[in-house]
Amino acid sequence: RQKTMDGNWRWILSLGKIMERDADGNPLRMLGTHTDLAERKQAEKTLLETYTLLSAISEGSTDAIYVKDIQGRYLLFNKEAARVTRKNPEEVIGKDDYSLFPADEAKTVMDGDREVMGCGKTMTYEEVVTTAYGIVHYLSTKGPLFDQKGKVIGLFGVARDITERKKTEEALLNSKE
Repeated sequence: RQKTMDGNWRWILSLGKIMERDADGNPLRMLGTHTDLAERKQAEKTLLETYTLLSAISEGSTDAIYVKDIQGRYLLFNKEAARVTRKNPEEVIGKDDYSLFPADEAKTVMDGDREVMGCGKTMTYEEVVTTAYGIVHYLSTKGPLFDQKGKVIGLFGVARDITERKKTEEALLNSKE
């Protein structure tokens, strides 16, 4: 950090090389560059604020929230997703749905993911999976994630447990018969 003439502080990256020394080893001549890091520091601050905000939303939600790469491997797995699957995020990150669900269910989930990424549009639909708590019905909203060139690089998902609602609907349907 360097104090400017107007009394403000700024971040500077200084790189230098001693080119010549006197007989006592003291520098006589140096070659160096200085780079103002103000923009980079501001970008880092903004990035940290954004991460903190998104983390608060993800971890504060009662919905399972996740992010997957183009191969279907988890990049983000919030605490609700961890609770339902009884798997720590560290156990899931880097793995796909075959590590969480029976093979037929994992294939169905991943087929839906591929459809979302293939069409490049956000979709909402029901999914049924077997979790540590039994069969769970989810209303899942999934959307593609794009890189800076517009290429799909993965997807995000928000899955709301609607199991109780489905049971109520079924009970109402059965009571009318």
